[in-house]
Amino acid sequence: SHDNIIVYVRKPNLMTFNKLRMSEEALKVYKNPDNDPRGKWRTAPLTVSLLGGARGASYARTGISNGLYEIIAPNGKSHKPTTGRCWFSKKKVEELKKDNRIWWGKDGNAIPMEKIFLSEKGGTKTISTFWNHKDFGSNKNANEEMKILFPDNSGGELNFSTPKPEKLMSSIINIASNKNDIVLDFFAGSGTTASVAHKMNRKFITCEQMDYVENTTIERLKKVITGEQGGISKDVDWQGGGSFTYCELTQHNANIIDRIEQVDTTEALKSIFQEIEKTDFITYKIKPETINENIHEFEALSLEEQKQFLISVLDKNQLYVNYS
Repeated sequence: SHDNIIVYVRKPNLMTFNKLRMSEEALKVYKNPDNDPRGKWRTAPLTVSLLGGARGASYARTGISNGLYEIIAPNGKSHKPTTGRCWFSKKKVEELKKDNRIWWGKDGNAIPMEKIFLSEKGGTKTISTFWNHKDFGSNKNANEEMKILFPDNSGGELNFSTPKPEKLMSSIINIASNKNDIVLDFFAGSGTTASVAHKMNRKFITCEQMDYVENTTIERLKKVITGEQGGISKDVDWQGGGSFTYCELTQHNANIIDRIEQVDTTEALKSIFQEIEKTDFITYKIKPETINENIHEFEALSLEEQKQFLISVLDKNQLYVNYS
């Protein structure tokens, strides 16, 4: 199974993606069997496809390609490109030869390949569209991270069926931001994004409307500040530090909802309605006088139905005090 990560860019022409650090598995590919002074390297084909793009269209039309020639190895052996492919240009191949950037195999008889040096890659790699769980983590890894943070389930990690692993979030944050940038997360959840952003020296703004923010998200961030060593902590040499500010929206209509839910008589509900009909708490779609004219219908409802009705007529845009 797999998940999709959707990427949106407001101004593509201004967006630059950073490269990712190579994984241990990727680094193992780099070796130095010929003791090249430039250090470890890996091989890459000296060929390109003849089946697609402008090159393929031209070849299909004419049957001619300047990449269909023989390469002569130092031992005199001749090499032709495999079917459906052609060599780099003769000029490019000659440049690689002169700079000892072609590998002919240990015995000199292998198909020639280009040498790609680790030192020139800077230990980083270009982003691919397939991310495997070994390099980027999985939901299983994320659950294990939560259990380490909250061993007694005090953070309610079992409430999160698909928490995101810190490895995954660190890769996304690394690709799309730099130190001191602001990371915005509209759905804080278990707090992975905020935790990783903090460890990576990013500022962050994160929002959550569920009550678990108090015993999960906030508590997790507190552990981050005190230097917890789970997730990516060792990879980024996290030692703790920093701070965050926790704010709650000031209630407006939400206070009325709380009062409605707590009363236990119709008279109390009617009293609340008489209070709110004098304010801007009622949605513009409802005329208070219409309710008053049909109060007998309201009284015929059960107490729970009366509560639901009163809550439904409140203006949901006024649940909290607007910043403006």
